[in-house]
Amino acid sequence: MGYKFITLTFSLLLLTYTLAAQETDTLYLKKVNGKIGWFESGDEQKHLKYTGEIADGKPNGIGELSSPSGKYTGEFKNGLMNGQVTHIYNNGKKREGEFRKGKPWNVKGYDKEGNIENEWVNGKKLIRTPNDLTKLEPQKKTVTLYLKKVNGKIGWFESGDEQKHLKYTGEIADGKPNGIGELSSPSGKYTGEFKNGLMNGQVTHIYNNGKKREGEFRKGKPWNVKGYDKEGNIENEWVNGKKIKIETEPHSFSLRLLYGSLSVETSTSTNTSIAFIWNGWGLGLTNENYQDESAGQKKEFQTQYTELSYTFDLSELIYDSLTMTLGAGMPSGDAKITTTDTNTVHNSSTVSGYTLFGVFGIEFSYFEILAGFRLNNIKYSEFES
Repeated sequence: MGYKFITLTFSLLLLTYTLAAQETDTLYLKKVNGKIGWFESGDEQKHLKYTGEIADGKPNGIGELSSPSGKYTGEFKNGLMNGQVTHIYNNGKKREGEFRKGKPWNVKGYDKEGNIENEWVNGKKLIRTPNDLTKLEPQKKTVTLYLKKVNGKIGWFESGDEQKHLKYTGEIADGKPNGIGELSSPSGKYTGEFKNGLMNGQVTHIYNNGKKREGEFRKGKPWNVKGYDKEGNIENEWVNGKKIKIETEPHSFSLRLLYGSLSVETSTSTNTSIAFIWNGWGLGLTNENYQDESAGQKKEFQTQYTELSYTFDLSELIYDSLTMTLGAGMPSGDAKITTTDTNTVHNSSTVSGYTLFGVFGIEFSYFEILAGFRLNNIKYSEFES
């Protein structure tokens, strides 16, 4: 005999985070107690690092600011680039000219070969026309576009619902994001350079849960990019479009407890699961109690499943902090069938089959909301009275 059923499980669980001479010093820009400011201590792998003249605890004067995308060298005022500044990117590009309050004012940007590729005049970015590299025309005004599906085709439109569609606000050309802008998605916001509707250039992606990625994107994908956790530690990195393993990435582990039940007519089934997950791999044990009283028989099955699973991180593909766990297991257990009218009892410990299960989870700090399904396909045989 054998049977199949599907169990939907919902559970909360705990997962196992003429002025006086200015002094020269090193400062770090970081977040402490919810506020961003300049501090004398920091980690240059995690925080922006400034070396140069300071006043009132902020960059003021001549100095150098190191960021993941490159270095800013020049004049600073009240913690911001202000005056003549040269910004050299790690990929060989550069910008130089006058900055005001941290933003380009009269600045020219150059590609790796030294050709001018963009320019700011009086704080407004200009673009070069494709057919005339010596001619400049004003950049179009800031526009809001929505990425959505209309008549079976996905494209950019001026109308939309920011609760349903991706929302872009920034410079456009040919009806698509082109230039500097911000793209809002369910997982967070992308801020930086866009080309032909895709992230292309220096981009910062800040997740809603506090994580972030920043660096160079190409055609919508990370190219030379570093990803940081909530504490500012590097947790992943892309070099020339390939994701590499960070050796210093900490191990992750968690303990999951799940409970599910299902009743169909005369039968009931309950499942209790415990699993230990280490760096995505999980080893677990599930106990299932199944009872059915029909056709003059009372069936009582107690089955244990030894299970192996793997948890996938879907936060970058679908939704922030979303995980998916897939697994399978082998059964063992005991079965008892009692004939009601004669009170005859048959027992068996011979069981074959399998279990398949999937669980989706969304993290909230140290907790996670889970929803899942389970398919048990087993057969008890060789009953003895």
